[in-house]
Amino acid sequence: MANQTTEKMVLGSLMQNPTLLVNIEKYNLVNQDFNDKLNQYIFYAISSAAFEGAKSVTVQDIELQLQGTKGETLFTMHNGIDLLNDYIELSNLDNFDSYYKLLKKENLLRDLSSYGFDVSRFYKENPFTQEDYEINETYLDMDNSEIINVIRRSLLDIEEEYATSHYSKTTSVSDNIYEFLEDLENAPRVGLPLQGEVFNSMINGARRGTYMVRSADSGVGKTRSAVADACQLAYPIRYSWKHARWVASGHNEKVMLVITEQQDDEIKPMVLAYLSGINQNSIEKMSTLTKAQRQVLLQAAAVMETFRDNFLIVRFPEPTIQGIKNIIRNSVLKYDIGYVFYDYIFINPALLSEFKSTRLRNDEVLLMFSTALKDLAVELDIFVATSTQTSAAGDNNTNIRNGSSIAGSRAIVNKADIGCVLSRPTPEELKALKTVLDSIILQPNIVTDLYKNRNGQYTNVRIWSYFDMGTLQREDLFVTDARLSAIEYSSDNILFEFPVKPEVYKELLVELNGK
Repeated sequence: MANQTTEKMVLGSLMQNPTLLVNIEKYNLVNQDFNDKLNQYIFYAISSAAFEGAKSVTVQDIELQLQGTKGETLFTMHNGIDLLNDYIELSNLDNFDSYYKLLKKENLLRDLSSYGFDVSRFYKENPFTQEDYEINETYLDMDNSEIINVIRRSLLDIEEEYATSHYSKTTSVSDNIYEFLEDLENAPRVGLPLQGEVFNSMINGARRGTYMVRSADSGVGKTRSAVADACQLAYPIRYSWKHARWVASGHNEKVMLVITEQQDDEIKPMVLAYLSGINQNSIEKMSTLTKAQRQVLLQAAAVMETFRDNFLIVRFPEPTIQGIKNIIRNSVLKYDIGYVFYDYIFINPALLSEFKSTRLRNDEVLLMFSTALKDLAVELDIFVATSTQTSAAGDNNTNIRNGSSIAGSRAIVNKADIGCVLSRPTPEELKALKTVLDSIILQPNIVTDLYKNRNGQYTNVRIWSYFDMGTLQREDLFVTDARLSAIEYSSDNILFEFPVKPEVYKELLVELNGK
């Protein structure tokens, strides 16, 4: 489907500077990129000269190169000398990048068409109506990855369970090392911050491509922690009763929360509580709110509406592996989701039915589900967080709580980059920490045992925090080791700021604060 004019401009440019072909990492051209048979021979002649060190290729060089080949007959038949002069005159070397991309795009459509895909949605070869011309204009603005993503979306519903793209590649560890250092200089390997300054800095934030498993007993705050983290990523502002005004706090990212047991309306008051700083119980009663609280609550609803595309909820009562794959892939492609919070992993009838023809144990099925979430994080370059239930003994552990505390299958965390257990401090632990507790005002009601941490150096540590279950606000207080000995810890060296552009929230803050 490559246009003749495009082929001429590419070849004319290459004659002027054949060394472009030597840069194979940037320009990857082969004979099959050219539909016209004579153009294939011309390209072969140019590429041969390029790899022999030629700085330019003349018409006579190509004529000489084709002597004694089948291309010589075609060259003579089509008056090749005049033809090549026309190629050179038609092309502009400064525009070679554009010619190259257009050629590759046209050939992509050719290949898609040869595999049976309908490409008329992208390009009308013989435009007739105004709609045809508009389709072609849109096509010119698209790059190959956008075209491929459109095709992918159309295939999601019929994707085969065992389709895979695994491959291996061998390189030297020193390859592109200076570019790697430059990338780190421009973008340190940390993700956007989650709640809890110490916890966040220890795991280096919500890094894309990583997978976190957070375990807890019922009522400890699995869902609330997920909603709080999702809110911090989705909303760039929240209300501060301490300062009596809306303040910049959070980010402006697109997140998705997949819930299994809750209803949508059970999540909304949590988000309102996070944004307004008003206890969820008071919000759900409404009649007990003061006039000032009502005003802030209405403003919180306006903030949710302003950033409505930033926080999506999907209800999936009986999740399956294929189902969650389709939901997450579709949402990432369609809504540009970058952060996914999946409520929690558990065995359900639909999941068991997915493997009814196998003899897999429940723990093996749970491992496969967890593996699928990790694979999606890597494949789509997103941050994925989920939760699991702890066993009955999870809260009574006298050491670092770890994967052995997980109910169902400790293998769930095998693929996780970050593994932690949330629990309530036991009376024995609080008694052992009395000296530390006497020196602080807030008292911990949640302890996070961080036992797996591929994103940072800290592991087998315990982070003691106060988590306000009513307003979803968490404050980390101090850190200890497994023996409850305090650890001197400073997050300054690895805690990075991710300022949100002021234009995202500046006008809204002025409007909400009445100034």
